[in-house]
Amino acid sequence: TDCKNHLKQIGVYCALYESKFKAYPPTLSHLWRPDMATDANMFRCPQKTGKRSSSPARSENFPADVGYEYRCPPPSIETDPNYANVVMAWDREPHTDGKRAVLFFTGRVELLDQEAFERAIAEK
Repeated sequence: TDCKNHLKQIGVYCALYESKFKAYPPTLSHLWRPDMATDANMFRCPQKTGKRSSSPARSENFPADVGYEYRCPPPSIETDPNYANVVMAWDREPHTDGKRAVLFFTGRVELLDQEAFERAIAEK
């Protein structure tokens, strides 16, 4: 649940970034700003690091132990008829149950097994 919430928050910050800069962030580190994402724990998968990291929430540098991968949506995403199935971010590694949390462009977050994850990632 925490991991899904982190990805949901990442989706919200991506939308805020797009609203402010008229483009999606090229990388997750672009969300690391005093006026946006300020809690390093949001970028860490709780399954890998425990519920909360022991390191400070805010530091000068973007966290080195980011638990998620991110793919910047293309500028034409809103005109893509398949936009609801476009994957934006996901767990770097599967959880202990073999599933990964996956954030779709629409803000939907799902837990997918490896086969479903590979199919979702293959969608363009």
